[in-house]
Amino acid sequence: EKRLANLIKGKEGERMVEMNQGVMTRVYPHGARVGSNNFNPVPAWVNGSQLVALNFQTGDFPVRLNHAFFKQNRGSGYVLKPQRLLSKTHERPTPRRLSLEVISGGNLPKPNMAERGEIIDPFVVVGVSGVPKDDTWRKPHQTRFITDNGFNPVWKETFQMVVTDPDTAIVTLRVMDHDLMSGDDFIGEASCPFANIRQGYRSILLYDAHYRLIPGAFLVCKIEITEEP
Repeated sequence: EKRLANLIKGKEGERMVEMNQGVMTRVYPHGARVGSNNFNPVPAWVNGSQLVALNFQTGDFPVRLNHAFFKQNRGSGYVLKPQRLLSKTHERPTPRRLSLEVISGGNLPKPNMAERGEIIDPFVVVGVSGVPKDDTWRKPHQTRFITDNGFNPVWKETFQMVVTDPDTAIVTLRVMDHDLMSGDDFIGEASCPFANIRQGYRSILLYDAHYRLIPGAFLVCKIEITEEP
């Protein structure tokens, strides 16, 4: 993990891509992660690593990204690299502009699927994982929160994102419960590789922290993708 961080700095990342065109590399969590948390696997994927190991016993964002990424190819257990990671002569794909309107949600549960407690104040966080130019998690997009409504909240807020490498980007929608006193609580999440996103009005199912489907919970979004000049 630490060696990976050093290898992908600056132009060194290009050398790692070239190296992975001829050999196989395996990246795994540093031994100092005694709490079994995980590192972000996306930088390893976008630089051509074939095997990226994670602590699957932990329900954190890197593991959920891994589950979403490998749902491609019908969940067969592997995903083919994009051509730019396989050939030195292949050009990068055309950048895309993603317009994503978060319209509404439905049947959003309380944190940790609790049956009792306060009614949630949900809001949606939208982020992109991918190459450094595409990664938005340092300053993700976010809707306003809706007070006391987990049943049918309505936001109708639109976000614009430019994705320079659509072959490796992953888009995530995360529902949170606004809480000033103890900090915002995780409700549910959905991630999808950019290449698999379908345009139009979409009902998006949500998963809990351990990537288990939350019965009945969903978001309604409108998605448009255009070429970026």
